Amino acid sequence: HLAEYETAVSNLYEAYGEAFSGMADFWRGLALAERAHAAMLSALRESLEKGHYYYGLDGFDQRALTVGRSLVECARSALQEGRVTVQMAFEAALEIEAYVLDGGFFTDAKSDYPAFAIIAEQIMKEDERHVAQIRQRYVELRARSFAE
Repeated sequence: HLAEYETAVSNLYEAYGEAFSGMADFWRGLALAERAHAAMLSALRESLEKGHYYYGLDGFDQRALTVGRSLVECARSALQEGRVTVQMAFEAALEIEAYVLDGGFFTDAKSDYPAFAIIAEQIMKEDERHVAQIRQRYVELRARSFAE
């Protein structure tokens, strides 16, 4: 489920890049990273299907993922209807990035699959970096709007 969520987030960020062409590179960079996360998560799913064990999955807040998916769908619909400002896009992105971090999957889960710890750490660090990048760009955007 996480891989599908990351793919949906990637698609949303691609759409933001198309809608807000002045920030296309920023949104496309995030989209590419989310797509890479989806591929890594798919590799984890394949390892499970091959017999590797995962522990601590009960700590993952499935509700956070459900809410995150709903937010992505609503953001995508609003964008398609032309009801999203760039400020709204940043606010949605900050919330979206928080759902996987706050869900606790990578904090509590363990596996006998050797690459799991590497993948989990990489995704967590990149998501934290995404939040910082989005916040920074959002602050810059807000500062420019106040200056105008």
